[in-house]
Amino acid sequence: MNTTEKVTLINGVFTPDEAKEVLLTLLNHKINFHRMRNFSSEERFGKPDPVSAKRLPALYESREQVLSILNDATTSGYKLEIESLVSIRKGEKIEAPVQEEVSSVSMPSADQEIVQLW
Repeated sequence: MNTTEKVTLINGVFTPDEAKEVLLTLLNHKINFHRMRNFSSEERFGKPDPVSAKRLPALYESREQVLSILNDATTSGYKLEIESLVSIRKGEKIEAPVQEEVSSVSMPSADQEIVQLW
């Protein structure tokens, strides 16, 4: 039986400017991921990646929707409560599993001067 793991990605109250930085950084990263994946597929196979070709229009639409919400919050003077929960479930079995384990992310030290955005 496949269990679903849930991870909270974003959870907080943000000014419209803070929300814009958090949400557009995430969306733009996803857009760039699919643009690069699509480009790679076109270069290697001569055709677009079907998953990325389908996701890109949806991501652009989501980006416009977020911008509209942010503009409304800015105009009306409201903070935004944002919660993003990611559900992760095992899918199909990979034919040749990757042998590397995903390493955990180490926390940055204060002297690295990294600003945590989320």
